[in-house]
Amino acid sequence: MPGDEAALESHLLRHWASSMLLRSNFRAYGLVDEGQPRQATYVAAWEGATIMGMATHFGDGTLLLQAPRSLAPIVRAAVATSRRPVTRITGPWPQVEAAVSALGLPPRTLHSGKPRVLASLDVGKLQPPDLVTRNEASARLATQADLNLIVPWRTAWDLASGLNTSEAAVRAALDQQIGVHGVFVVESRRSSQPVAMVAYDVWLPDAVQAGRALLAPALTDARDKAFAAVGVAFAVSAAAAHGVKRAAVLVDGNDYHTLMAYRALGFTPIGDFGTLMLST
Repeated sequence: MPGDEAALESHLLRHWASSMLLRSNFRAYGLVDEGQPRQATYVAAWEGATIMGMATHFGDGTLLLQAPRSLAPIVRAAVATSRRPVTRITGPWPQVEAAVSALGLPPRTLHSGKPRVLASLDVGKLQPPDLVTRNEASARLATQADLNLIVPWRTAWDLASGLNTSEAAVRAALDQQIGVHGVFVVESRRSSQPVAMVAYDVWLPDAVQAGRALLAPALTDARDKAFAAVGVAFAVSAAAAHGVKRAAVLVDGNDYHTLMAYRALGFTPIGDFGTLMLST
């Protein structure tokens, strides 16, 4: 409810790396649910004046979790209060799986989605990427001139991820992010063309989440995953210049080379996070 913002912020900060979407959303759209886009129903469990767990149910059916305690009654109350169907569940993966059970949803085999490794970093401990140290790659802010090259990369990834995102929508989103200095491209010294791109998923005053780094389709060697680390490192450095202190990334658990490249930057895996798409 309005007036609970400070208590909610305090709760989410205790779990900052896995709460960035929640913090960003309630800061931008508030706690009142009037059915407008990105508004949501917020339900929390309290211990005195302290929130111990919460869930948010959006108009599109997404259930977003940060409930390390009292998860079952929280998610049931969120769905009962919103009176919306559940189309997907996002959050720390043990909580996602527990929510399926708490809501009595169909067996896990009927859903799609898998956890990703969530890793965090104190930006003061960021290490330079090997490719930059060896002067084999550099990164820069993307410009509108890069759109024709990078839009197909993002569109292809969205389609592969099961997202029905049109190329026009991807172009508009990237163009907007470029306008606020939120997209970066990586260039190899061997090529005059960008070989990777990364954009922020979330920007908060104290922390950022760097999105998935996408490689040019021609880069298929496992060693090329090192270009992803260059883009992420540049995005983190750019955020640090604005006073951001912490950063997070999500990495596919079976993507060993990217995970090792991020670990070399100083990122530490802290758990699994993901989205479960519910079959309809």
